[in-house]
Amino acid sequence: MLQDRQAYEREFLDTLLDMYGLTGCADTIVGNAFLRGVSGGERKRVSIAEQVASGAAVDIWDGSTKGLDSSSALDYVRSLRITTDVLHKATVVTIYQASENIYELFDKVMVIDEGRQLYFGPANEAVAYFESIGIQKPLRQTTSDFLTGVTQLHERKVVAGWEDRAPKTAQEFEQLWLESSQRQVVAQQVSAFQAQLEQDGRSAEIRDFVDQTKMGSSHALRRRSPYTTTFSYQLARLLKREWEILLGSKATLIFKLAFNASFAIIVGTLFLRLPSTSGGAFTRGGLLFFALLFNSLAAQAEIPKAITGREVVYKHKSFAMYHPGALSFAQTVVDIPFMILQIILFSCILYWAT
Repeated sequence: MLQDRQAYEREFLDTLLDMYGLTGCADTIVGNAFLRGVSGGERKRVSIAEQVASGAAVDIWDGSTKGLDSSSALDYVRSLRITTDVLHKATVVTIYQASENIYELFDKVMVIDEGRQLYFGPANEAVAYFESIGIQKPLRQTTSDFLTGVTQLHERKVVAGWEDRAPKTAQEFEQLWLESSQRQVVAQQVSAFQAQLEQDGRSAEIRDFVDQTKMGSSHALRRRSPYTTTFSYQLARLLKREWEILLGSKATLIFKLAFNASFAIIVGTLFLRLPSTSGGAFTRGGLLFFALLFNSLAAQAEIPKAITGREVVYKHKSFAMYHPGALSFAQTVVDIPFMILQIILFSCILYWAT
């Protein structure tokens, strides 16, 4: 069973890397504002792969091409198209100033203004619909720019002879859409789908969906649990990940160990040279307090790391990848100086207690 799980993980990882062109940067850190990592386009594709790994049935991307050039944005949307086709999932995307190549990758488009639906249907029929109600698309204008400007009086171009009949406000656009034959087709498709569900058995459909969702889940989990693995399995994998992150910065690890070893020698020497009489009792207490205070202050250096990584933890929690408690425990265990201090203190307490 363990070998099957590991084989599945390797195959799934290789598939994601090949699907989104991330094989060349698989061992590269993502990076941040202070640490250079993968490029902007690769970072977007990493986010897609991360979302796909969560196994969600519906993906929603809001303005996710912001900051990308036209070529990177096209590659990004193509990745979403591949994910939708291969995994048979629904993908909802909002994009600013989409090119014609990007627009053609979508099956359906929705036009909304002031919270009112002006159109929802096949992307290749949107222009024809608005032209049927008197709004003409300029020859050199992209479809996305045309759709976002249909309600702008200073941007749109009205068909000759429709100056008085063409809609001008969002309410008028909505009323025409509700009365249109295209909207009736959409309503019929929704009704037909609901009727098919009722005919095939809604409970059977839901049961099949739940079973497919739980195929990769552990049998030890509660049925209502949002996670697909147990807490112990999450902890084991997070311990491995934190250990690899720690070893990835060997210079920092060596400096911490050398610094704490030097401090331990200095404080230990002072502790041993104090008189064993009552005259050294107060000084020994102060020395022990200083040792605890030093390690507590040294741990403050991990606060910026925890704050900068908080958004990632929240995102992974929303994806139900792992429990934040498992991550916190793994980070505490891998913090070698802190754990050594805790082990020494615990050993001393047991020794003095006996």
